[in-house]
Amino acid sequence: MLRYVRRSVGRALAVRRRVETGLFEDPRAHERSLRLLVQCLTPGQRAEFERLDAFTVRGRSGRRYRITYGSIANIEVLGPPGTGGRRLCAGPTGVPVPAVMLAQKLMLETQESEFLRIAAQGSGTTWTGAR
Repeated sequence: MLRYVRRSVGRALAVRRRVETGLFEDPRAHERSLRLLVQCLTPGQRAEFERLDAFTVRGRSGRRYRITYGSIANIEVLGPPGTGGRRLCAGPTGVPVPAVMLAQKLMLETQESEFLRIAAQGSGTTWTGAR
């Protein structure tokens, strides 16, 4: 629980810095989008997000993706354990990070092939844990 509180405080400070530098205007938008993201996660995804600031999504093809807290190259295509996957990047701009993550989750779950068509792809590394 303490780890979750620390991460929440860290996110709040990051939001404040973004607001101060003008990256997005309304600090309340971040909190609202974070609440909405958490509400839209399955119980398993929610527990994973609270522990790791990341959650796993399964596309219609059965392929698994890990969406980490962020909006740039924050999606890792998961392969067999121990193998690095490529990174994907696609999402709306000018919105809070949790809103980007929710858009990515919904698109991967419902329109995986379209998401893969528009996503920027790059080589990835094996994910090592929460930020």
